[in-house]
Amino acid sequence: MLPLLILFALAAHHTAGGLRHVVKCDDRRCRCWLPHRFLAGRPMNGKTVTNATFWRDATKPPFTQTGHAPKFHHLARVKLVGVRYAAVVVPALVLYGCLVARTLTVAALAAAVAAGVAYGAVRAVRAVCGLRARVRHRSHRKQPMSQALGEQVSASPKTVAAALSWNEDYANAAPGDSVAVLDLSAFPAFKASPKDRAAVEHLFTSRIGFELVFQWRVADERPVLEMTRAHELPQIVYLHEVLDRVEALPEDKTAVGLDDQGGLVCWDWNSESPHGLLNAGSRHGKTETEEGMVAQVLRKGGTVTYIDVKRVSIQGLKGLPDLTLCDNPRDMPGIWKTIEKWGRELDRRIDARTKDPTAEFPRNLLVLEEVNQFSEMCDEFWETWPEEDEDYRGTVLWKPRRAKRTPPIWRVVKKGVWEGAFAKQNVLIAGQNIEAQTVRGVRNSIGMRLLGGYQPQNWKALVGTTPVPAAPPQKGRWCMVNGSSQTWVQALIADLDANKSAAIWRDYARNGRRLDGTEPATEPVTVGGYTGGNGRSGAQTAGTLSPVTEMGLLDIVRAFLLPGGSREDQQKLADVLRQDRWRSDHEQLPGGLRFPEPQRTVGQKELFDPAQVVEFNAARRG
Repeated sequence: MLPLLILFALAAHHTAGGLRHVVKCDDRRCRCWLPHRFLAGRPMNGKTVTNATFWRDATKPPFTQTGHAPKFHHLARVKLVGVRYAAVVVPALVLYGCLVARTLTVAALAAAVAAGVAYGAVRAVRAVCGLRARVRHRSHRKQPMSQALGEQVSASPKTVAAALSWNEDYANAAPGDSVAVLDLSAFPAFKASPKDRAAVEHLFTSRIGFELVFQWRVADERPVLEMTRAHELPQIVYLHEVLDRVEALPEDKTAVGLDDQGGLVCWDWNSESPHGLLNAGSRHGKTETEEGMVAQVLRKGGTVTYIDVKRVSIQGLKGLPDLTLCDNPRDMPGIWKTIEKWGRELDRRIDARTKDPTAEFPRNLLVLEEVNQFSEMCDEFWETWPEEDEDYRGTVLWKPRRAKRTPPIWRVVKKGVWEGAFAKQNVLIAGQNIEAQTVRGVRNSIGMRLLGGYQPQNWKALVGTTPVPAAPPQKGRWCMVNGSSQTWVQALIADLDANKSAAIWRDYARNGRRLDGTEPATEPVTVGGYTGGNGRSGAQTAGTLSPVTEMGLLDIVRAFLLPGGSREDQQKLADVLRQDRWRSDHEQLPGGLRFPEPQRTVGQKELFDPAQVVEFNAARRG
């Protein structure tokens, strides 16, 4: 009868205390009397510091300033009830047993003590011998991940551990192989919102150590999150490695670089939004990418108008056929006239296409480099430009009284963006932190965009999708955005050295042409006796030769100029000759010397007449 009365009293106590708790207490503060706190498994001080419920352990960090709390605060209240009841009932049972059956009670206590000692000994042996499962790599990774992931999916670590399946050898997984699978059906409280997904993806990526591809199969009968190892972009892509593929591209495609699958990513001038915008931080490889695009357009017979107020962006390409380079910001009227000329060519093409719908035109590209600086210079120039100067009536430089503050040169640029695509006249705008007011509202009319080394606010303004991907620090790493598609690409470069890279792109763009655009003769020549550079005689080094075909500069150095020299000396002399060739293109050689023109070009390698190179070297160095 006594046990029944005790159970009835406890039930009445829990009922009354529970009703009072609902009325008087809140989620963070319990004002119940101490016996009810003790028997209901609530904190004795009345302060709730975790999100543990009666049946579930805590799944989030404590609500304390330090983020820590004693372990018993993390337990479900049913576990605390069991512990507290045991703390009261066990001593009472022991006392009752000693009064009624002392021998049996002492034996039971001895057995319990022996069992506790044995359990402790087993745990000690396993710890000393390294037999704990956490030592294993997979379990070591799985346990911390379960604890951290439990906070994101509102579940206990044990539930997460049961739902998470790892590839045993995930650390050595190849690109495309499975890494882990998470059973989402085990987490009914997880909503899988974009914010929740981003948090889970960030956790896995930061813990695993390499990039992952996440596939949220929430529409399946058994929703799961599948994680595979992502394909990685190359660290560097040289032009000579993909030269054959670049050469095979049609006229309306310009290679930008390679994606993570090794595919060639191209700028499509024939797309719905062919005009381009390059937004990148300083020293991210923007100039190299522009050089490559300009060189490819020139090689395929196009023309380029390049506005460079920075003055040194593509200095190495200066003098190329069909390249109009305006790199003197002090001559702003000249820059405006050049852009106006480009706009008149657009009008001419539109008129020609109106008369003859089958008329075809070569590509004509307008590039505005460092557009932020260019826009500011245009504003300042237009503000101080005299009004109604008759010398400029009818031109873009005509400024009427009470003229608009927006420089009229932007009307030409806007017209090119809005009407130039069908006439193969395209606009490419490059700069840092390009804002809509900087380019006078033309930014939103440009669909193709390359972003690299950006800040989150740049992505939000130019792309607008969330979450914002982190900008890789790798130089030349771009995200190509075309409408809703986003492709990461590692840009092409010609060489790590900026000067050598410019020389390679220049030679590639020339495609064997002279600076005036004409093709050189390619007949074989005969090389007789001669005096080479550094006082070496042709008879002593190579002798008199029969008809010789064209050769590269390094081959000429090895065969005729320094046949007995070291490889290092031969390479140095070949580099010196290449510098002479660049200076010759810019008319910087003394005494009116001219470097011989290449006889022909194979790929990106120029072949020269050996006799002419030897003669030039003798005249240059004696």
